[in-house]
Amino acid sequence: MYRFLCFLAILSLFSGLEAGCPPYFSRVGPKCYHVSLEKVNWFVADRRCRAMNATLMVFENETDREHTTDLLIKRDVPFNNDWRDAVWIGGNTLGLPREFVLSNDGGALPFTPWLPGEPNSKDEECIDYFRRAEKFGYNDAPCLSLFPFVCQTKALSKV
Repeated sequence: MYRFLCFLAILSLFSGLEAGCPPYFSRVGPKCYHVSLEKVNWFVADRRCRAMNATLMVFENETDREHTTDLLIKRDVPFNNDWRDAVWIGGNTLGLPREFVLSNDGGALPFTPWLPGEPNSKDEECIDYFRRAEKFGYNDAPCLSLFPFVCQTKALSKV
């Protein structure tokens, strides 16, 4: 029995298991995040998250945004004060006249930390998240742009 428990402990370390999170996800508060540095368009990012029974990341409030941004920095997301160093967010305005909604169910975005001057273009129908002038926030972007992405799911238990 002792060997089996040791095996499970080692396996959890190597598979990225954290309390209440699926493999390869990291826990931040009540959510689990999977950070992918692979650059893909919004549609591919959305499908990849759904394949992991997750959705593209969306912030619930300012505390969620701050803690999640800390995780992204620790996971080497290259936020270099440039729109090309963004990650995809789970919101878009596809099929709607400039009304950004959650991509998973069409509901209202719970928190919208837009960067100053954003959203600013009717041709940019998806949302990314990046740093501009040392401030992090949402930006509208063409859905076919290539960015890393972050998937989220709810944690199964409390820490």
